[in-house]
Amino acid sequence: TSSLMVKITNQMIEQCKQYITCRGKETIWSQDRDEMRQKLMHCIRLNRVYHNTYILVKRQPFLPDQTTNFSFSENYVFGKFDTFCDRLSKIISMFDLVDDYNSLFERRMEGLLLGEALEDAMKTFETAKAGVTSKTYDYLDQRNTEFDADFEVFLEKTDELKESIGTLIEENFASVWESPQGIRFLTRFEKVSEKIPLTRMEDKYDRVLKYCEQELERILKLFRKQRDDPPLPRNFPPIAGRIKWAR
Repeated sequence: TSSLMVKITNQMIEQCKQYITCRGKETIWSQDRDEMRQKLMHCIRLNRVYHNTYILVKRQPFLPDQTTNFSFSENYVFGKFDTFCDRLSKIISMFDLVDDYNSLFERRMEGLLLGEALEDAMKTFETAKAGVTSKTYDYLDQRNTEFDADFEVFLEKTDELKESIGTLIEENFASVWESPQGIRFLTRFEKVSEKIPLTRMEDKYDRVLKYCEQELERILKLFRKQRDDPPLPRNFPPIAGRIKWAR
């Protein structure tokens, strides 16, 4: 009976592959990424339901006087399907990472990375992506360890790219926080920092807040100095000039 369960597992994996590739007519790269992501998630969900159903069934005796439960080695029965789903999860992670970078590049890192620096970052990412997406092996073969190695290299290169982009952005905008543009750039940094590690965001908040406090203090001092005898705009009568100054 355990061999029957293994055969069922193997058949489920094969049907998942047929479902994902449209019966061998497509690859994971030739289809719409959102649709492909849904297919992969469906297969992962199938494995989860398969596990849960097994647990439910093995707790139920089939005969009134049955003393032993319906039970097999779960690793023996489900191990291959679990490994297959681990592969699908890695592919989903890669899809998510590609989408994240594509979105950031389309928005030019919220305007924080421009010109040659942006082009270099895009080229670096495309090279890293090609290193894992242009291979001829079967990406759905869970026994293929080449993909695992390529996937790790892809993650390493994208992590290095994240660090490089983050450092460059930090250096280019190091002095913006003590300027009127600080608040505007703070919003951009917040969006980019969701995907790219930008350091010391709390420090940036403090610097912008300190600048705003200094500006308020400066304006207050100027107001107190000029309120009794404000400078009037040219050709303005006294009352209208004072109103203009107050505004």
